[in-house]
Amino acid sequence: MLTNRGKGYTAKEIDYFAIYILDYDTWYIFPAGRLAGQGSVMLCPDWEKSLHWRYKEAWGLLEGRKRVAGGAVAGAGKISDPRAKARPGIGEDWESK
Repeated sequence: MLTNRGKGYTAKEIDYFAIYILDYDTWYIFPAGRLAGQGSVMLCPDWEKSLHWRYKEAWGLLEGRKRVAGGAVAGAGKISDPRAKARPGIGEDWESK
């Protein structure tokens, strides 16, 4: 992943990667170090024995984060599943909600 400066991010700039699989309505939350150096990651949302199963819907990894450089307050509130918010269903749009 490149920054707007055309350089790659450092481990100090990224804490987690969140990957969303639309067809499964599923999130994977990875610590950045887990994917460091990988050009890609293969996810198998249906297979409990998959290598990355433990990161599926792993919202708990985001809880208890500490204050980060630059004064940002990480983990100030409880992290919840973003799907808990009202979202449009099939055939609906955001304006009708």
